[in-house]
Amino acid sequence: MKIVCWNVRGLGKLRAVRRLRSKIRVVHPQILFLMETKVSAVHMEKIRRKCGFIHGLDIDADGSRGGLSLWWSAEFMVTLCSYSSFHIDVNVTDGDSNNI
Repeated sequence: MKIVCWNVRGLGKLRAVRRLRSKIRVVHPQILFLMETKVSAVHMEKIRRKCGFIHGLDIDADGSRGGLSLWWSAEFMVTLCSYSSFHIDVNVTDGDSNNI
């Protein structure tokens, strides 16, 4: 399983989104956690879908600070335990119901 955690330092510009899509094509992560997105959850959902991830949780930025986003591929079951503007806590299970 490939998990990528990245401080993207803002995804409000098209250039940053292109860079993210390029990294995803190269690495092929199954779970992706992005910090400091600096965009709204609605905008982040659009970016997530453009990058080929249907499943995810997007947390609003506070003005031009913060913003979190967790994406995962369909082969995993992700159960949300808790979240805030500073963290996302989930349990991840594979297709065989094994906790990861």
